[in-house]
Amino acid sequence: MNLGTTAVGRVEVQSGLGHRTYQLTDLSAARLVPMVPQVPLATIAGFGDLLPLAAELAGQVGAFAADRNLFYADEKGGRFIFSDEQLEWGARYRLLSLLEIAPSLELGLVLSWKPEGKFGDWHSYELALPSTFIGSKPDLPRGIAEFLGHRIRSPRPRLYVVDPLPHHVEIGGAYVYPVPPESLLLRRSGSGEISVTASTGTVATDISRHGEEWVRAEGLWADACEYTIAIDGREQVIFRVEPCELFCPAGVSVVSGDLSWDLCADAPLDAQTLAARAVNVDCGSARIAAHLARLNNGWILEETRLSLPGGSAKHLYAGSFGEFRGMVPASLQTSEENVVAKPAAHQTRPISVNRWIEQLVIRDYGADGASNVKRYLSNPSSENLYRLGPIIKSRLIPYIRAAKHQQRNRTEGDEEL
Repeated sequence: MNLGTTAVGRVEVQSGLGHRTYQLTDLSAARLVPMVPQVPLATIAGFGDLLPLAAELAGQVGAFAADRNLFYADEKGGRFIFSDEQLEWGARYRLLSLLEIAPSLELGLVLSWKPEGKFGDWHSYELALPSTFIGSKPDLPRGIAEFLGHRIRSPRPRLYVVDPLPHHVEIGGAYVYPVPPESLLLRRSGSGEISVTASTGTVATDISRHGEEWVRAEGLWADACEYTIAIDGREQVIFRVEPCELFCPAGVSVVSGDLSWDLCADAPLDAQTLAARAVNVDCGSARIAAHLARLNNGWILEETRLSLPGGSAKHLYAGSFGEFRGMVPASLQTSEENVVAKPAAHQTRPISVNRWIEQLVIRDYGADGASNVKRYLSNPSSENLYRLGPIIKSRLIPYIRAAKHQQRNRTEGDEEL
């Protein structure tokens, strides 16, 4: 909406999480409104010049129903799929329903139907639409469309940003860079004409192709301008350049005495010292703390914290948050004699191994995938980047690239010592 400077009004949202009021000044940027599944999802009321906006929002939240709510599972941030939107063959989705859904045996096998458990009274399922069909079942595509309540189209080409990674991705999906990138390395699926347009009009862009899958876009990107990259006129990537404040997302931290460290990093204490000391794990969220308590027996749960007293072995597995093994860092394995023998000027700090990244890669892509990631981290060349294959389009690539930058920063710090 484009409202004038004299506009006044507010929007009020009543959901399962309580009542929220947004004044006109609160809506100068995108707002994330948390909600819990219920029917109706929320009630929206508008006042003054924001009455039309409230009516539009009420129509959108009214699309959430008691049965067969579909969400994207592999892209677009898990966005809700409205009833008039088409699904796509070969794509993955999640389904949320107040009613338990049990497809036929044949349909369940074709859709790779997987119950994910319950969220309160709501049943959650994961499914994957097939990309090919056998000729002996010509009515199967129509049966799938009727079961899901959506039309389904053929797969369309996609573009994925590989390098450089943005500073952050906005709620609406726009990639935000703090400085103009020299170029954008993109990976595409399928063929089609690639174009770049700017919100202020045309933009001079050099599109170069590197094989069937790789594309590089170069241009003079300006601040306060939004750029759209499309295939055959269909929007794929939106990015812009604007100042970005430095922030560090909260994770899971470990505290022992006067020492604290992130769970993704190596412990600064050896296993024997850790066993003798009391350890607290601050999760920052009661939900995350309860989840980690279920994964790890023996830890004492208290609100947002897990703890173990001194005199016990310390092991904690926290999935993508990291892992706490109580292992001896390489920096502490050096004997006293070696410390004396080696001049301080030649000592280097070790580069910590991101074991949790390696475990996630092995789980999804096997030992070969983990080997390719290790090769890329040791030598981040374009050739080794291409070897990552499907990992490049996965949810793991931001963490892999972050590990690469972390290693580079530590190496540069060593050279300055």
